[in-house]
Amino acid sequence: MKKIDAIYSELISDLYNICEDAEKMEAYWNALSEENQNIIDGISEKLLIEKKKIIICKNADSTGTDTIYDGYSELQTLLEEFNSLFSDYPGFNYSKFNYIITISIKIFENSSIIQDESVSVVLRCKNVNLSFEDLAYITNVAVLDNSIAWFSPVSPESLTKLVGYNSDINCWYALLCEVDNIDFQNNSECIFYCETHFDAGISCENICALLKIHMASAGLKTIPSLIYSNPPSNSSLESYCPSESYMQFSDIVGILGEYNNREDILSKYMSIYHVIENLMFKQPIVKLERSSAGSMFSMRDFKRLYKSVDVDEQKAMKNLFKEAFNIQFNGIDFKSFAYQEWNAFLVIHGTTGLDDFLKVLSINDRGNLNAGNFFDFISRIVYQIRCSIVHNKETEFHISSESYPIGCKLLLENFILKFLEELIFLLMSKENSLVWYKTNSISLWRESA
Repeated sequence: MKKIDAIYSELISDLYNICEDAEKMEAYWNALSEENQNIIDGISEKLLIEKKKIIICKNADSTGTDTIYDGYSELQTLLEEFNSLFSDYPGFNYSKFNYIITISIKIFENSSIIQDESVSVVLRCKNVNLSFEDLAYITNVAVLDNSIAWFSPVSPESLTKLVGYNSDINCWYALLCEVDNIDFQNNSECIFYCETHFDAGISCENICALLKIHMASAGLKTIPSLIYSNPPSNSSLESYCPSESYMQFSDIVGILGEYNNREDILSKYMSIYHVIENLMFKQPIVKLERSSAGSMFSMRDFKRLYKSVDVDEQKAMKNLFKEAFNIQFNGIDFKSFAYQEWNAFLVIHGTTGLDDFLKVLSINDRGNLNAGNFFDFISRIVYQIRCSIVHNKETEFHISSESYPIGCKLLLENFILKFLEELIFLLMSKENSLVWYKTNSISLWRESA
């Protein structure tokens, strides 16, 4: 298709439908009130004037600036008025007009003439359902056959986003060439890619995967954010006292600050997991420090320390939870609180999706729980969720914004985060033998006379 035809031919044809097709107009006109008959006549006369201007531009010498129609603003205003009053006019589709006008304006932003040549790339479209945050994207690559565009032709917001990108001018012409193959009655997203790949049978799924790579390279989001905005739960706040030594938790306080900065729930989970990680490896150091009563550590002490720290992460977490669950919390021990909260969670949210999720985590003993063994059960869940977020192995279940099972959603958003917040704030609220150093400093070495 010639570039000048891509710009003007379809626009002229669609304007003919609403301002010169006498048979269609008469049938519609007769059903209107006299007031609306006068209004549609007035708009149609003005549209006819604009149509004639467009035809003059189409027929002009293609090497001159007189090929550029400069009345798009007036034309769009008239079409908007027509749409607001007569949107049911046979064959009229404002979205199609808006598509043509928006892309044509984009072309003329970067070109003062329309070259007398064919469009050098042919794009074909398919409907997709990607629902990315950015609403639209078009590549800007040197090899035009590798171009991809994604947007919703019916959405004004999507079109506005699309024309904000830079791409080879031939891609914009190609998008106009495809106008007759777009369903403007359907508010679907479309992905456009080269006819060469289309005819070669390259799957739409493969093109979508490539689109995601382009968008990721541009720093754009291709998966939805899992927003979690609840403030941390801290029932131990009244136990905090200025006379306590909270400076020893400066690292944890910093991580908690990061935790509040995060909005995505998986990122928040990893931040709070880092706090648990800090505490579970601090626990054996505190035990050694307290047993030494502030005196210098010996090599044998260090050897025992290394041995106690050099355990697998899941075991270290289990040890922390086991001891922490015995700490008093609002008149009861924490294990009773945690187990009561778990049962309340099950009553409110049920087990829909929960057992399936626990199964993929290889945790199958939910039915044998009591307050005494809950620490083991929950420590395994906390650890396995961490592994499933961090790891992305072919043979391992991976939690992500795209793979976020309902059981995981319920568990994280309605139990796990609140449980971990309460545990952390309890452990930091006042001195205990689990994660609090007893002395103001640890003696490692001193030169003697």
